[in-house]
Amino acid sequence: MNRWTWTSLCAALALLLSPGIGRAADDPPAESPAAVKAALEAAYASSEDEPMVEAIGQAAGMKDPAVIALVVRGLRTKRIAVMDAAIDALGATDHPDAEKALRNAAATARTRDITGFETVYAHLLKEIGRQGDKAGIDALTEKPFNALTYDVGMARLMGLSHIRDRASIEALMELSRLAGGRGARSGALSVDREQFRPAFRVAMCVLTGRDEGLVPADWEKWWRNHGEGFKVAADRPPVPDDVRKAWEAYWGESYLPKGEKPPAPRAGSPITLVSNPTPEQVTAAVEGLKAAFKSKTYDTIAAALGEYGGVQDPKVVHEVAAGLRSRDAAIRIASIQTLGWMKDPAALRQLHREYRRGRSEWTKEEDIFAALLQAIGRHGDPSSIDVLADDPFRGLTLATGRARIFGLANIRRKDSVEELIKGTQLAGSNRARSGRAVGETRFLREFYLGLLVLTGEDFGSDLEPWRQWWRKNKGTFKVPEDRPPVPDWVSRWWTAYWGEPYETPKVETPK
Repeated sequence: MNRWTWTSLCAALALLLSPGIGRAADDPPAESPAAVKAALEAAYASSEDEPMVEAIGQAAGMKDPAVIALVVRGLRTKRIAVMDAAIDALGATDHPDAEKALRNAAATARTRDITGFETVYAHLLKEIGRQGDKAGIDALTEKPFNALTYDVGMARLMGLSHIRDRASIEALMELSRLAGGRGARSGALSVDREQFRPAFRVAMCVLTGRDEGLVPADWEKWWRNHGEGFKVAADRPPVPDDVRKAWEAYWGESYLPKGEKPPAPRAGSPITLVSNPTPEQVTAAVEGLKAAFKSKTYDTIAAALGEYGGVQDPKVVHEVAAGLRSRDAAIRIASIQTLGWMKDPAALRQLHREYRRGRSEWTKEEDIFAALLQAIGRHGDPSSIDVLADDPFRGLTLATGRARIFGLANIRRKDSVEELIKGTQLAGSNRARSGRAVGETRFLREFYLGLLVLTGEDFGSDLEPWRQWWRKNKGTFKVPEDRPPVPDWVSRWWTAYWGEPYETPKVETPK
């Protein structure tokens, strides 16, 4: 549990909200290369992430070398939403320059420092795998245990499953051997090795058409006996149903070339929650976390958070929160995200405390701030409304603004609607500098979706009718306990951002 959660969800959301996918009805159509280049240059000059993301989204799929070169600039902005949008755009562009740009980014990056933000690395590897090009194998296998996280490991294994070449099988077998040797000795896989076995099986099944199960030694034996001269078929072979579903859930596309509509994004907590732990489980978790934090090693700490973070007990929460004091940004993010998934009220109190403690520093730490706001909103607790609505322009970027709006949308209370309506009135600043038309609201799509999910009403993407409706009805309106039916693209957005399905929340009755 760690940076992987934030990476994958932010990446999926950037894709879902990019122009052409769930965009507002009045968005302009794709422009000519010259117009897109001009828009990109103007957006970069503005230094604001919202116009940059929109311009990069317009460039997705455009096979123009000059446009692609401008999209690559987004990887150097040190803005989460912009970097993710650039990776999505390059991944969606079927052109050698785009494919090479992704591989170059991985070659020059460090897993702990890709243009300043480690949380983008797994997203980058996944898009390299999605290309299905043999040239991407080196990027997927280089230094595989360096700062290994769940999402990075998944991106490597599943990425290889998307590259139909014998070299992918050889790479998977080598990764398996390393996991049993150096990985185990280094501690990088001492805890997490088991959780990668299903993905390893999926990758091997998809590449070979065989199913030797979850034990890597069984695959090793099969490969020794049958590997010589083995050729990977051009088309993906029939596989067990659970393998097919797992592959489709990861990639969001049909397994067979002429398959049906892609399935919804994968959802669910990345940690196994233990709601009523035994004293022995609590003791083991506390001791395991203490030992991990003493190591001061990210890999060891991330593995311990993944194993013990689901134990719901204030004592465990206290140990997880020790990571909030770390000087290592990756450890802080991992601890924040674990506290976000924990259901114990003590976890939310720690997050609120961290927000107040670092309030003066949040303008300098976008990745940590966005992760913190998302973790707070994930709890869906009314006590977080004041936090999410507090000083909304402090450290405001596209990622942090979305986290505030989506967090309020996850708290089904009348005050959440009130704060969102207020936000629509405040969010029109800097219009001229960002290139938006006078009167156009920042975060228009985000406000629209948040209000739709909270109220069950739909007045469209023009926010003025929402304000008029609220002025007339706020005295009597009650937020429905259940989330309302919404279009499929909205539910997919919800799942992509929160990593949880769009379904009826469990709302506690106020005392």
